[in-house]
Amino acid sequence: MQRLLQVPTLTFRLALLLASVLFLSACASQPEKPEYAPVSDFNPFGYQEEQLDERLWAVRFVARPDMPMGDVENYALRRASEIAVANGKPGFDLQTRDCAEVEVTLSVPDYHSGTKEVTLQSGVGPVSIPTQDPAFPGYTREVPAKRCLLKVELVDQL
Repeated sequence: MQRLLQVPTLTFRLALLLASVLFLSACASQPEKPEYAPVSDFNPFGYQEEQLDERLWAVRFVARPDMPMGDVENYALRRASEIAVANGKPGFDLQTRDCAEVEVTLSVPDYHSGTKEVTLQSGVGPVSIPTQDPAFPGYTREVPAKRCLLKVELVDQL
């Protein structure tokens, strides 16, 4: 009788171990943040572009310092390709390439909600309580990064 009780316990433990391993490997395979995305107010990493004239574009990709420089350049080239396609061109000529380790400015603006009181619901109705203005202090700091800046000219034929 004792052996019958041990077998399901061992099977259950193995199944639990297998499920845990599968769960952790699924979590590990998902990146925390997408690497290829436009730069935003709260994230200095990603791509930006600027049209310099009718055919000339400046394309920049900035990445975290742990990304290989080859990947940083490939993302910049990918964005240049997307710009060419969006403009109905089959490709581009690479005019200049400047890839380096740099520092970028990370700025998070102050957040002020603007409220000076909190309203709570109670059994007798809403009650307003004066509070200090809740705020999240902003900050600016320099962070290490890798950057690739390309100047590309869109072409009509390859």
